[in-house]
Amino acid sequence: MNTRDGGAWFGAALVLLSAACGSVEVPVETFYRLPAPRPPQSSAPLPAVLRIDRLHLAANLAGDQLLVADGPVRMHRYQLHRWAGPVDELVSDALLLGLARSHGFTEVKGPGDGGAEDLLLSGTIVDFLQERRADATVVGRVTLELRLTDARSGREVFRAEFSETVPTTDSGPEAAAVALSAGLGRIVAAVLRRTHAAGVAARPR
Repeated sequence: MNTRDGGAWFGAALVLLSAACGSVEVPVETFYRLPAPRPPQSSAPLPAVLRIDRLHLAANLAGDQLLVADGPVRMHRYQLHRWAGPVDELVSDALLLGLARSHGFTEVKGPGDGGAEDLLLSGTIVDFLQERRADATVVGRVTLELRLTDARSGREVFRAEFSETVPTTDSGPEAAAVALSAGLGRIVAAVLRRTHAAGVAARPR
């Protein structure tokens, strides 16, 4: 093979290689938001200002990838499917907005809002994942360990674990995100009922 033929062959090989590389699909990351719950509106708001503190995140939930529990202790992550922000912030914001939308209190505040509060809600996100069970069913599991405190006296009004499992339409990550949002909505309704049952009144203004 002479130099000219060798150069032509090399050039043709580069063209073929470039075409082949151009046909390879590059994996694309997908991000999921957490829609805030829309609970039924309360007909009798509790005359109290509620502040939602930023929730802590259990260590095994760290990271922004959607999680799957394959058994009692085994877990894995969807490598290219991520939440659109830190999980603790997304869940805290959704809890705050869901309780505000309920109109169940005089006012609902976040951790950085000014002014005083009558009640303080804090806690930990224990579960926030897709769960694949031994019977082949797939659910979204949300568990929050929450503590409600009377901000005036420091008295603990209640400390309870709220947990919900919601069946998913399929075993994929998008169905998991939808189910987790629905589970959080049920917890918002349960927290509202529990708080109202405690009958905490507002401080004198």
